[in-house]
Amino acid sequence: MFEKILSRIGASLNKQNLPYMIIGGQAVLLHGEPRLTRDIGITLGINTDHLDVLLSVVQELALKPLPEDLIIHKVFAGRPRDVEDVRTVLLKNPDIDIRYIQKWLKEFDQASDEKNFLKKFEEILEEKTRSKVTYSPNYLDFNISFKRTSG
Repeated sequence: MFEKILSRIGASLNKQNLPYMIIGGQAVLLHGEPRLTRDIGITLGINTDHLDVLLSVVQELALKPLPEDLIIHKVFAGRPRDVEDVRTVLLKNPDIDIRYIQKWLKEFDQASDEKNFLKKFEEILEEKTRSKVTYSPNYLDFNISFKRTSG
């Protein structure tokens, strides 16, 4: 299954002249020992000037990011709009794998000088648990009720 997806991704990136390399578990599967992995790691040799081309490749391939990976990316970006996006993704995906997100943000903290990605995410989570927020996709409205805290 992953070989077919990797082939499609590679063909699309090559067609747009976007330099890339396959990394992580998929690279090990291709060149080493079989192992279980549920993602495809790709490093791109581009800057933000090529974002439009990259987005067209993503649309062409009909790739859908996992909500957990989207949250990791948004926390890493850290702009106010990104933080709001994290809140919305958490609301619309109640069964999200929090441990997966925490594991990767901890990895980013260890590899970064900033070292506050996990803290930022946990602050958003704490805020979410302090307020009871529900999302109704049928009516596209938010219902918010706040719990009282002592003190």
